This record gives sequence, structure tokens and C-alpha cells, in this order.
Amino acid sequence: MRIGSHMVNLCNYDETLISKFIHEFKESLHSSPELGYSCIYRSSTFPKSRQVFGTTTEDGRTFAIKIDTENDNGRLEKEFGVLKELFPYFQEKEQTQVIKPIYLSPGGQFHVTEFVDHKTAMQVIYSSKVHTQAGQAYRRAGQWLHELHSFKHARRDRFWFDWMFEEIDAILCTAIPQASASEYRPYLEQMHRDAIQLGNCEDTVVFSHGDFHCDNLILGRGVTYGLDFTEVSEKLAVYDIVDFLKADVFRVGTADEIDRSGILTHNKDMFFRKYRHPVNHDILDFCIRGRLLIDWLKVSKDHYARSSFLRKKFACLGDRLSLAFCSSI
Repeated sequence: MRIGSHMVNLCNYDETLISKFIHEFKESLHSSPELGYSCIYRSSTFPKSRQVFGTTTEDGRTFAIKIDTENDNGRLEKEFGVLKELFPYFQEKEQTQVIKPIYLSPGGQFHVTEFVDHKTAMQVIYSSKVHTQAGQAYRRAGQWLHELHSFKHARRDRFWFDWMFEEIDAILCTAIPQASASEYRPYLEQMHRDAIQLGNCEDTVVFSHGDFHCDNLILGRGVTYGLDFTEVSEKLAVYDIVDFLKADVFRVGTADEIDRSGILTHNKDMFFRKYRHPVNHDILDFCIRGRLLIDWLKVSKDHYARSSFLRKKFACLGDRLSLAFCSSI
């Protein structure tokens, strides 16, 4: 895909600043012609400071320019450093890769990577008409995440669940959820009972992506690419798995196709065909339930009234939770 310059500024970005960044990158390439560009992503949380632009050189090479103009947060320098570590490691793999790091601005406000023009896992999962096609996205995600979690030595540590209940308490204190107390309290009470049973359990701690949702995985032809490494840390492997599997709630499934975590059994099985690190599935299912409940409670009455997408999300999450909490962990 060639990304050109004749694009309407629908994202309301600072054209002068972006042009300055583009020129700096052009100079690093020792390129004479001006580079066209367009905004291909803008953060919903930080729309003014975090954006991604695409640009194509005269010889057809396409790059992604990731920008974060918040003062001195070091976020992009850290990510670029992680990419430089991971890229040679993944180069040894045939079917799993990370996007190639190209250039880091000395000012730390932007970096450049290769641009991979294929569908994200989210696009495949949401649009696929049949379970088998969506299942392949889960299989490839499991394979990619297995390789990432193998990057450094794993260790064992205790599972701490307090943060989930703290986050739920914070949600209930700051907004009125669309879900009624009579709906969510039984789920919360069941989670407390399950937490007691899991209180002394251990699980696998690994080098983790930290934000492994379906838009951060690109499904190329025979190669799966990971991107966005701004949240990497060492933590329980299950949290990356939960981040990816939770997108499954938008898939249609009958009650007998959904397991105790609220996820389609087929998709979870496909994920674990290629992901082979030891995982405590009681902890995994508890965490999936917790994440689905948190996401459900985050839909406030105000947001529910104003967003058709959130109305759909609320309904999908509610359906899955009603099936998941039919039994204890």
C-alpha cells in the first residue's frame, strides 16, 4: 500500500510538528524527495499526543511513524529498545516476527518501524463467518505468544487477585454501571468464593507483552507479526492470554460451545495448540471471568445511552457472564 500526502486532516493533528518529524526521518534516509504521509491511528485515550502515521518513500518502502509528544515520558525510547532486543530473536523464527525497528528520533518523540500491510487478528476474529477461520487467528496468536514468553527464563510466583476487586470497587465508586446490582453482585460474590480457593496458588511469570489485544497482532501470509511493546513487563503469563482471548465475546456461540471462563471452547483450544508454557487453568479462567466482569461494569449508564457499540458490547459480555458463572472455578 502506498501512503500519499493528499489526505484530509481528519485527525486534527499538528501538521507543522508532523512535517518536522517526517523531514527528520527523510534526512536519516538521505532521501531528497519529500515524503507523503497520512494518519493511520490515533489513541482514543490520548488523541492529541499519541498517533501513528504512514509514509511511503519514492522507491516504494512503507513505514509507520509512531508519535508520543507528552513531555519526557521515555515511552517510545523504551519501546524502541525492546524492539531492537526482540527483532534478532524473532528473526530466527519462520512464522513469528516483530515489526522491524528503523529509526528513533534523538528527541524521543517518535520512532519509525516497517509498515506491515495485512489484517489484524481483531479484523479476522470480528469478520469471520465461521469458527474454523477465526480459530486460526487464535492458533497463530498462541504460537506468537509462546515465542514471546520464551524470550527470557520463566519463574514461578504466587497469584495475587486483590487488584481485580480493587478495580471493581473503583469502577463502582466513580460511575453508575448499566448493570444493576442484582445482576453483578452474584458474580462478584462467586469471584470472592473462588479467590479463597486460589489464594495460595502459583503460576508462571514470564516476559510479557502487557497489552496483548487483538489489534496488536498482524496476520501476514504465513507470518504473524507482533507490535506495540510500550507496556512490556515481567508478570503472570495468563494476563497476556486473557487480553487476547477476551475478544472472543463478540463471536456468536451456543451455550454448549462456551466453557466456564465465558470463552468459546474451540477458540481457547486453538490458542493452546501452539502455546505450550505451563498455565494454571483455574487461575486463567478466574482471570478471564474477572476481566469480562470488569469490562461489563465499565459500561456506565451514560455511555450505554450514547454508544451503539457499547450497547452491543454490554449485551455480549452479559450473555457470556451469565454462562460463565453457572459454576464455580
